[in-house]
Amino acid sequence: MMDLEDVELKMELEDVLGRMVKKLNTRKRVSLPCITQEVFNRLEVTQRPGYFTPQPKDHLDKLIQASHDAASDHFMSSTGLHSLLQMVKEHTVVPSSEAYGHLWIDAFMYRAIAMTSPGKHLLLNLEYPVVSKDVSATSREETFGGVVDYVVMLVDKVHQSAIILAIDIYAMH
Repeated sequence: MMDLEDVELKMELEDVLGRMVKKLNTRKRVSLPCITQEVFNRLEVTQRPGYFTPQPKDHLDKLIQASHDAASDHFMSSTGLHSLLQMVKEHTVVPSSEAYGHLWIDAFMYRAIAMTSPGKHLLLNLEYPVVSKDVSATSREETFGGVVDYVVMLVDKVHQSAIILAIDIYAMH
């Protein structure tokens, strides 16, 4: 016959085992930065070729000069960007936070907007929700979803309104 302590221990072990089984059988939710190339392949998301192709040094020098010259009369010129970043660096009390990182990223985004070619429009979508998607990427099902901090789209100005409307409609669902 089991004494009271043995019964309590058995009940506790059964409870722990029950929670462990439940945890093992629960679909794993994985944040977007943890997605591997294998998962992208299963989701049929492909990288556009040529984005990270090494370029000759003289070509890079021309790109750097063009970047510096772009929108040089705009308040967010190359010099303006450097001034803003210096101010952020000097006047931010807690520089090791996500918000501090966003200050830097935002500055570069504003510079990119200033550099946009005529006839084009750079749209920024902040904290874009990604609908959860179940994927059999590993030995068990995983759910991917969450929020993307920045989505950047370079669009023709004539399509800008339609794209903004489509994003707004998607966000309502």
